[in-house]
Amino acid sequence: MKVLKHAETDKEAGGNKGVSDKQIRLSDIEARIRTMIMSYINLLTCLILAVTPANSDLINSDALLIAGNADPDGYRTIVVITKLDIIDRETYARNFLLGKVIPLQLGYVGVVNRSQE
Repeated sequence: MKVLKHAETDKEAGGNKGVSDKQIRLSDIEARIRTMIMSYINLLTCLILAVTPANSDLINSDALLIAGNADPDGYRTIVVITKLDIIDRETYARNFLLGKVIPLQLGYVGVVNRSQE
């Protein structure tokens, strides 16, 4: 039975099963992921869903920066701001949600989780 499973795996996935003796370079993984993302979101038929937590620096969010590069006019971008329940009321997340900081055609969605209380 075990031999049969290995034969089926080899047939579907190939003989090496993803194992390699070559060194993995993680130093360029960020650039490779960014290139892959840009290859999709640069297509004019693509909607961009940028998700970022409210408890971080929203204006410097990687998701918003990447979306802004691909869609500078904001016609194809929807931004989801998460963790609104754990930030201070004085933060500027409200101005983002109202579209005052970065105006977007499709707008913003705020996510508030259930309270632990």
